Amino acid sequence: MAAKVIESFGSFMKMLATASVIAIVAVHGESMRHNTQVNSGAACVEVAPEALNTLTLSRQDIVDLKKVATTEVVGSLKSPAFENQVHGVVDTILNRTRSGHWGSLKDVVNAKNQFSAIAGPRSLKPYGNVDNMPTRAISSKIAEEVDRWLEMRARGVPSGVGDNLNYLNPLYSSQSSLRGWGWSVVAQAKKSGYVMGAGKATHYHGTSRDLVKYKPGAFRVVIHD
Repeated sequence: MAAKVIESFGSFMKMLATASVIAIVAVHGESMRHNTQVNSGAACVEVAPEALNTLTLSRQDIVDLKKVATTEVVGSLKSPAFENQVHGVVDTILNRTRSGHWGSLKDVVNAKNQFSAIAGPRSLKPYGNVDNMPTRAISSKIAEEVDRWLEMRARGVPSGVGDNLNYLNPLYSSQSSLRGWGWSVVAQAKKSGYVMGAGKATHYHGTSRDLVKYKPGAFRVVIHD
């Protein structure tokens, strides 16, 4: 009788141990899924896809992104500096659009003195409006990378510049801009790693003090068919 009791108790303990192992695997497996991160090659904001807000892009929005990226990105940059600079320009425009502070994406890219070749100072002979830039002027190389990056963003890859709203190249920025907010953004970029480009063609990404309250947080991109 005692032997049977011991045998039964032994079987029970084996079942309990097996159940415990299964429970541990299940809990840690779930935990690992929730902690999965995607890194596009630069420092990124951690994203929990199921909790994200969204930004829906129309086909015209994408055309406008390609136009502005063509005027802002240095096409002769080598990989990965080229791709990172494209991502930085695109993500900054998306962040500004999602923030709601400037309005629609077209409002963002047409904002006065924000994107030099679109609505910059008259001395630069800008287009004046993104619609005035002919589609044929879009760089095919840059357009291809914009499409690739937007597809990745739509699959849940996070912004390559966090939720920052500014960038600049200090070599081509006015002294007043540098004193007002530029050097602060450069310092932020050096600390965060949001430095896109190479050599004299380098963009430093951050957020000026007056715009911090408009930072949009993480969001998912949706491409409207």
